[in-house]
Amino acid sequence: MKSKLRRFMKYAGMAGICLIVAYVVLTILAGAKLRQAYEDLRKDGRPMTAAEVMPERWFGTTNNAAFLYLAAHDILQTEDRLYRQEVTAPKNCPTAMDVVDIHSEPEKAAFIRGFLQRENVATAMQLIRLAADMPYANFPVNWNDGPGALLPHIACMRAMSRLMASRCLIEARDGKMEPAFSIFLTGLRVCNAMKNEPVLISQLVRVAQIGIMLNVLQDIADLGPLSPEHAEKLSAQLAGLDVGLRPSFVQAIDGERLLFGEWAFEQP
Repeated sequence: MKSKLRRFMKYAGMAGICLIVAYVVLTILAGAKLRQAYEDLRKDGRPMTAAEVMPERWFGTTNNAAFLYLAAHDILQTEDRLYRQEVTAPKNCPTAMDVVDIHSEPEKAAFIRGFLQRENVATAMQLIRLAADMPYANFPVNWNDGPGALLPHIACMRAMSRLMASRCLIEARDGKMEPAFSIFLTGLRVCNAMKNEPVLISQLVRVAQIGIMLNVLQDIADLGPLSPEHAEKLSAQLAGLDVGLRPSFVQAIDGERLLFGEWAFEQP
């Protein structure tokens, strides 16, 4: 019995030593590959610290569209609540900020049309237009929180894109093609508000915003051809969106690596 136990302990010890050696070797090899990967990233000019991917601090800056977008959304939320107290909302209409198909949902379209005619809603739309013309938008996000960073503005921006699409579509159906096209171009610029945010969810929502606006473009095009001037503006703006998407996604991948991945590994 003792000889069998000694034999077992011997083989178990040898197996343990082999596992330890294998672990050490694999750790060394993995570390070397990781250092090489980081060196390749550094040579490629990719950011290597979280500070390099964080947007400029949002407070105290000028020409920051984020303030106007957030103010506009607050107004729209308040007006939506008040409007629902005054008017009975149609079924399956969770918010007045929805894209509508006027042909198939005339009741819902009339409801949103009334919402868009409210004075404070017009003020909010003006704020959105002003914000869309600003050079950048840095929202109040504490990126140092890593995966715990709060991003409530993402839902706000998508809701505003839906509202812009609704207004654009209603104007076009009313035969007001010039205002409709102007609103459409503003809606495309709104899609750029989160282009510098270093997380994938922001860029994916941006793609969704662009999709919302492009769906409306099809409806506008069905009502008549665009003028050469409008076609030229549209082509330039769409080209800018297409060129800008890839750098934004690359930055977002770097942000996920630095803000979330490395943040998790550095936790005690």
